[in-house]
Amino acid sequence: MCQVYVTIYPCGHEERKYSFCRAAKTGKGGERCPCTAASEYRRTATAGCYLGGCDYLNAGRGNWTCCKCENPNSGIPRCDHLVPCPDIFNVTRERYEPQEKMMNCGHDCCQNCQKERKSPPTETRRCDY
Repeated sequence: MCQVYVTIYPCGHEERKYSFCRAAKTGKGGERCPCTAASEYRRTATAGCYLGGCDYLNAGRGNWTCCKCENPNSGIPRCDHLVPCPDIFNVTRERYEPQEKMMNCGHDCCQNCQKERKSPPTETRRCDY
């Protein structure tokens, strides 16, 4: 049986490591895929992130604007907006034509992304006269 070890970091990113058994399959691109009876073990990390440039905690787990596609994000460490994929071309005998394929941006919040920090709640005092 395959085993999947998931580490959840304070920023929300998840790191997955696999231990494959003999029943594991190999995908079309050569990547290994866990068997259908895989066991998953989850743990929470207390500090840091496995991505060296992750700056999501400095965003206060709030709103940030992706420096790659310039779209706003809220409450997630990785940009999930759809962006055009300009590197895909339709090849014909006459010419190359760019295709309008869409893909997830997938950029992780970094130091270059603009952060909108959450401000602490203002304290209101009630005066009894």
